[in-house]
Amino acid sequence: MENKTLALFVCIIIITSALSITIGQSFKENIIPVVEAQADVSYGTAPLIISFSCFHNDQDGDIKKVLWDFGDGSESDKEMIRHTYSKQGTFFATITVWDNAGAKSSDTIEIDVVNYQKPIASITTNKTVGKSPLLINFSGNAYDLERKISSYHWDFGDGSTSDIQNPIHWFNETGSYYVWLTVSFDNRIEVTTSIEINVIEKYIPHAILTSSSISGKAPKKINFYGDCLDSDNGNHSYHWFFDDGFLPKNKESTEQNPSHIFWIPGIYQVSLNVTDEDGNSDIETITIHIHESKFSDFMSNVTKYALNRFFNNIVKLIIERSISNIFGNIFSFRN
Repeated sequence: MENKTLALFVCIIIITSALSITIGQSFKENIIPVVEAQADVSYGTAPLIISFSCFHNDQDGDIKKVLWDFGDGSESDKEMIRHTYSKQGTFFATITVWDNAGAKSSDTIEIDVVNYQKPIASITTNKTVGKSPLLINFSGNAYDLERKISSYHWDFGDGSTSDIQNPIHWFNETGSYYVWLTVSFDNRIEVTTSIEINVIEKYIPHAILTSSSISGKAPKKINFYGDCLDSDNGNHSYHWFFDDGFLPKNKESTEQNPSHIFWIPGIYQVSLNVTDEDGNSDIETITIHIHESKFSDFMSNVTKYALNRFFNNIVKLIIERSISNIFGNIFSFRN
């Protein structure tokens, strides 16, 4: 009797536990699945081909059904699919998933299909090649028939950026730089373009000065020859200084190969200043020795005679004026 009672008690416990588990499971809340719609592009001209995919998860079960609604009357039950929008318009592509308990979840992507050309962005500059440090003026140009420009973003390729439409930028190091401009329309559509900037090494010109002679007797005519050694092979200007000053108008020259007459004996430092088109310059100097000659002695005597006559006349004039003033004052006093 006791054994039957014990067996009955054990059966009651087992049945009660099974019922509790079944009832608990039947009242457990189902977790709604999650899904995220994905597309490789969301904007373009018709016909626009888009690859759709999705990410989904169900914590307490399995996904049993997937359905894409592309917003143009087309549907698909595949998770990954390529779909073509053949007409212009704004479409909402929606994916819906169902789990094994019948719960569902959805996500939507907005698709814009246009018939006109994609927004265009372009870059203009005052130069694309130059010596370091190189200053360049950039201008950003962009347009779209329907959308408004939201922002400009520049990446100069040297670690510097700018968010204004027309920036000015210094490139301090030599090298090739790809400058990128990204223009945003309606804070969503972006168009990118680029331009290459080449910064080359700054070269200093080297002046070369030669002459037909470096000495002679006065008056001495000497031909001078100017040249420049410059890796840039650009345009150069020449400026000569002859250092004698005998004839002020002839003491300088801007010819590349001038000639000059030295009238008076002496030692002269003739210099040539060569300047390139970027303002870089170099100076070279040569020493010219001019000796005395019979003509120079004659010119020296003539000069001395002229100076003596000049000063004598000045002194004589001063004395005469002084005497006249003295006697004039005396006569005025007596009257």
